[in-house]
Parts: sequence; C-alpha cells; structure tokens
Amino acid sequence: DELSLEIGQFDSEFLIDFITEKLAPIYYNKGIEDAKTVIERRMLEMSDELYEIEQEVQI
Repeated sequence: DELSLEIGQFDSEFLIDFITEKLAPIYYNKGIEDAKTVIERRMLEMSDELYEIEQEVQI
C-alpha cells in the first residue's frame, strides 16, 4: 500500500538534505576504495614492468 501523503517544499528539501548527509559518506568511501584498487593494480603492473627491464648483474 502507498501512503497518500503530500510533503511540502521545506519537508522535501529537508528529506533530500537528510538523505544526502547520510549517504554521501558511503559514496565517498566507495570512490576512495575504487581509486585505491586502481592504484594498487597499476603499481603491480609497474613493478612487473620494472622487473622486466632490470639488468642482470654479474660479479
């Protein structure tokens, strides 16, 4: 069942602000997590590439 309820301009703005305040940190942290994953993957690729160009040392 749906509620037949009208919300005023102030109430709707408050609701949007409230939801944004609660959800923003979740989306922010997800973005940080995704960026961290990309950086870690690229660092591993660079490490592999550097290993490939390392020169053998004979003493």
